Amino acid sequence: MINPRELLLAETIRNKLIGIQKSQQVYEKLSKLDKKILQMNETEVERVSKIVASRVHRFCMRRKSSGKPLFAEMINERVKKELEDF
Repeated sequence: MINPRELLLAETIRNKLIGIQKSQQVYEKLSKLDKKILQMNETEVERVSKIVASRVHRFCMRRKSSGKPLFAEMINERVKKELEDF
């Protein structure tokens, strides 16, 4: 991960995962993803955030190189998809 955008995306994902872990409210119907995140330790959070950021960055670069438009909503959906598939 040399690309600064990828590093920033990894940091954002990491912060989001930690935010979910540290949230005070626990709902009865948590999603499977939220349950997985709650069980991760800090090392796993770091690793997952880097892997997901790398995958999303590759998706963005492929999309840009093909000449197709890239929107923030698309990036958010891709991050969500990658996290769910992890």
